[in-house]
Amino acid sequence: MAINLWHFPLYERLVTGAITKGEIIGFAIEYYHLVKMSAAIVSSSLSHNVSPAVRKELTKLFIEEYNHDEMMAECLSAVGIPESELLKRNPLPATFSANASLAVYARQHPLSFYSSLFLFETPSHEFNAALLQACKDKGLPEKFYKPILKHSDINEDGDHDLITLNLLKETPAISAEEQHTILVNVCNIIELLHKEDRQIVAHYADSDVPASSLSYSGLEAY
Repeated sequence: MAINLWHFPLYERLVTGAITKGEIIGFAIEYYHLVKMSAAIVSSSLSHNVSPAVRKELTKLFIEEYNHDEMMAECLSAVGIPESELLKRNPLPATFSANASLAVYARQHPLSFYSSLFLFETPSHEFNAALLQACKDKGLPEKFYKPILKHSDINEDGDHDLITLNLLKETPAISAEEQHTILVNVCNIIELLHKEDRQIVAHYADSDVPASSLSYSGLEAY
């Protein structure tokens, strides 16, 4: 992510060693929910009348994101959480809201969608290194953390960190009013990611077996 990771309690707990096994697995659960919806959200952005260059970028992103939820499902099955269990449960409220906001942007305000993508597609090497060390320290199996890191590597190898730049450079002009709308919408996503981070810590910190603490409603996180 391009924003200061030290503002995120989950990252702080990763680097200080205070994080619990439950929080790490909880992070993976919420990541699964984000990844699972990504292809569907990108596909709705393709319904607009866009330039061939933009359509090519979006189609490439859709293809590269399609079925990546299976990779995350394998990761969670390695710690005893089958996908059948995940499908019965709701994500945390902030995760749900982030997906919902992106879906609205993709369908109703494509420029906000394009401008938000870098927040999800830019790998954070610092976070990944801290996550890897924490997983090893907590005795989590390679089959758990390798798919998470592999997905990040795929984003980097596919130049997903450039997706916002590649899409916006095809827009010849953006009015001041549109720029304000984009700013408000991107800030909304950033706030939701901050909230998701806090909710992961609050909801999963006391559990080493997240399958038993997964929320049907998600409301317990508040």
